[in-house]
Amino acid sequence: MALIRCPECNKEVSDTAATCPNCGYSIAGRPAFEKKTTQLSAPYKDKADMKKGWLELIGGIVLVVGGLPFVGIVVGIVIDILGVISIISGIGTLQKRKQQGNCPYCGELLYIKAEAVGGVKCPKCQNMFKKSSTTLETTH
Repeated sequence: MALIRCPECNKEVSDTAATCPNCGYSIAGRPAFEKKTTQLSAPYKDKADMKKGWLELIGGIVLVVGGLPFVGIVVGIVIDILGVISIISGIGTLQKRKQQGNCPYCGELLYIKAEAVGGVKCPKCQNMFKKSSTTLETTH
């Protein structure tokens, strides 16, 4: 067994492999694997994330307003800084969107960030798959 370079991604691959384990390219005319594809749901905002985001946002506003009278001392400045951080975190949490779909290898129900693109790893079977905006696809 020798190592050769994949013509697609240039990674080292066994010369006996039918496909590149990195990109799925069919090596030297060998039959490629059968791709499996599963559908993803439309992007949505998770209710738990929304609740967390609103709590962070409101908590941050309370901290900023509560710390204003004490700005003259270090404690007030620290409280205001924590409040601003909490507000920024809350806004980020409120903007998160997820999608759900089944792993194309093991069928496990997955919740994936809608913004994620490219390679994603299944936490159950540890296989990598490609994510597009609407599908999950096997890579090997």
